[in-house]
Amino acid sequence: MPRAFCLDTNVLLDDPNAVFRFEEHEVVIPFEVLIELDRHKSREDIVGANCRKVIRSLDTLRAKGRLTDGVPLEDGGRLRVAEKEEGAASNDEAIIAVAKRLGCTLITNDINMRVIADAAGVTADGYEWGRDEAELYSGASRIHLDSDSINTIYTIGRVELPPELQETLAPHQFLIAKNGSDQHSCIGRYFDGHMYKLRVEESTKIGGIAAKNKEQRFALDVLTDPSIPLVSLIGKAGCGKSLLATAAGLHQVMEQNGRYNKLIVTRPVTPMGRDLGYLPGTLAEKMAPWIQPIRDSLSFLLGGDKRTIDMKFDDGTIEIEALTYIRGRSIPNAYMIVDECQNLSVPEMKAVVTRIGEGSKIVLTGDIEQIDGSRFDSRTNGLAYLIEKFKDLEVAGHITLLKGERSPLATLAANIL
Repeated sequence: MPRAFCLDTNVLLDDPNAVFRFEEHEVVIPFEVLIELDRHKSREDIVGANCRKVIRSLDTLRAKGRLTDGVPLEDGGRLRVAEKEEGAASNDEAIIAVAKRLGCTLITNDINMRVIADAAGVTADGYEWGRDEAELYSGASRIHLDSDSINTIYTIGRVELPPELQETLAPHQFLIAKNGSDQHSCIGRYFDGHMYKLRVEESTKIGGIAAKNKEQRFALDVLTDPSIPLVSLIGKAGCGKSLLATAAGLHQVMEQNGRYNKLIVTRPVTPMGRDLGYLPGTLAEKMAPWIQPIRDSLSFLLGGDKRTIDMKFDDGTIEIEALTYIRGRSIPNAYMIVDECQNLSVPEMKAVVTRIGEGSKIVLTGDIEQIDGSRFDSRTNGLAYLIEKFKDLEVAGHITLLKGERSPLATLAANIL
């Protein structure tokens, strides 16, 4: 049965095609949302670009009739612009009032607005853009194998898995195989019907470091595989995401006969807490506070040799990129790290990944439980969406890091705070 959905501004700013994604249902856009869109339309970033796209779509739909009366959409649904809500103290209150008056479900990624809507008697949901309720793909799974199969992996490096098991696995999914009777076990990676022994041994050092747990070993295995151009790593603070990504990148740029020409580092410019405001200087100087965690990793990997680090930046071996200016670029033959990318929206994530050229690898790291913006949450951010969309594709690998290795205190804080 068709339903009515009232869209908040943040939904349209994150996905400019949101009005077309509700199929046979009615989509309501409050007048106050149009006012908020007007305030953002001149921004020179992805939010401004999305805003202008929404406005163009609405202008095109005007050819079908008055938007306040409602116009048909191609999927059988209907779009309607609600008239201005008089007497509301704020735009948020007006949007909630429109949803209540028209009997709509409010769709917003503003968590507090959902709480307020609930208190006002309005049903409210987040915008999840096709996501189901299943738990986010972890990149690893436990399976049962007999002892002969486990021995085959150790001796020849791979074993074919039963067809019924293959149907449940994704390309490059990491496996922890055990024999239930004698606890005979092994770990490996699934691909093309087989479980393969990991390329990275327990004692293997990549960029000067070795894995401290099996998930870190999984990460190093996929980070150093040139056949996988897209890798995502998620996990709580202190689990080694940035360090592992940097170590693997440095190793492949400097040591493996230059598999990649350079290491590119970037991250969203999203502050935790109050923003410090304008930062003076060159692009590198402006970005310095944001990429300091990567410099910390480089310092650790290079033994604290600041001169060597500066030299690598100066000669172009390591490059800083601002996501603000990444549109239009094509990045070939590079190893690119996008740190803290849980703070990217889905369109922003698309804008980043589509920059990757021939011979490049992109590594996306983040903690989906630590989102510094208010536009989305752990389910609706661009990183979580990308993980789900790419999990069944051979070009991508993913692993969720589970154990903190920074320090006992950091691990405890990540778990209980």
